[in-house]
Amino acid sequence: MYNSLSYGIELNRSPNYIKTASILYLFAFLMLMESSLLLFLKLVLTCLVILQMLYILKSPYPSGKIRIQYIYDEWILDKNGQRIIFTRRRVLLNTGLFFLLELSTPEQRKIIPVFLDQLSHTEFRSIILGLNMNEL
Repeated sequence: MYNSLSYGIELNRSPNYIKTASILYLFAFLMLMESSLLLFLKLVLTCLVILQMLYILKSPYPSGKIRIQYIYDEWILDKNGQRIIFTRRRVLLNTGLFFLLELSTPEQRKIIPVFLDQLSHTEFRSIILGLNMNEL
């Protein structure tokens, strides 16, 4: 049977990731301003928060540009031209906004945050349920 992931899924940009990160960094900034730290320390930490937010706006991929394939009972993670082969897939957390996908072998494991706006509905079901395209 043809597996819907055999061609691979490339995780797209995520507007939901940008929105979530913006809200979290706004709260961090507000907490920083309300804290009783020295003014110099507040300025340094504010600069760090701003730099991190600019980095997220520049690269709105939660785990970098990656491609996931499922071929012959193996999960292949392609990141920056490096291919890593995993034997197991497990969903650790599904919040409705994003889910944490764990790919593992006996030697290593990788946890990937995937926002739902990065996938089509069919790709999401294929990853979560591990179904073939004919079964959807």
